[in-house]
Amino acid sequence: MKLRLLILCCCFVGHVAGAQEATPQKLLPAPGEIALEGKITSVEAGKLTLVATSFILPNGKTSVLPTPKPKTILSSEKLIIHVRGDAARPVSWNDLKPDISALVIGQDKGSGGNLPARLIQVWQGVKDGVYLWPEPVKAPEPVAVAPVDDGPPAEKPSRLPNVLEAGDLEGEENKELWKMAGTVPPR
Repeated sequence: MKLRLLILCCCFVGHVAGAQEATPQKLLPAPGEIALEGKITSVEAGKLTLVATSFILPNGKTSVLPTPKPKTILSSEKLIIHVRGDAARPVSWNDLKPDISALVIGQDKGSGGNLPARLIQVWQGVKDGVYLWPEPVKAPEPVAVAPVDDGPPAEKPSRLPNVLEAGDLEGEENKELWKMAGTVPPR
């Protein structure tokens, strides 16, 4: 029995250690920090509004807020943004939009203060325990178009097709046309 329990404990510890290595960013806030989870409602240059639904303290205590609360989140030079659970998939500030879920960790300035963030993890849903985020859209590769050989250039007409030149209406066959026009052919 002791051997089975020891093997089970070793497997559990190994599983947890492996999970921690897969996500190098700490999900727990450091002392003096707080983690807020909620939905982004607005994004501006250097700040966003998160409607927080829960928080995590440095000791790991998690609490759901009785009423969702808006919080202004401030950007910083050292801010890291990535897909939750996948630090290898960075996200830019410009990709943040309203209705995106986020977990924000930063310095706790109290309930009335802004939260300077050091880490924002984002997602747009969860499927089979995996946080979802759309893949970046890649621009299509340019296509080279070969010139088309239409053969030798077409000959240009020597004159416009509906313009008469001198001598076009001379001759006996065109006398009737001159009569209809009510004029006399030039001589």
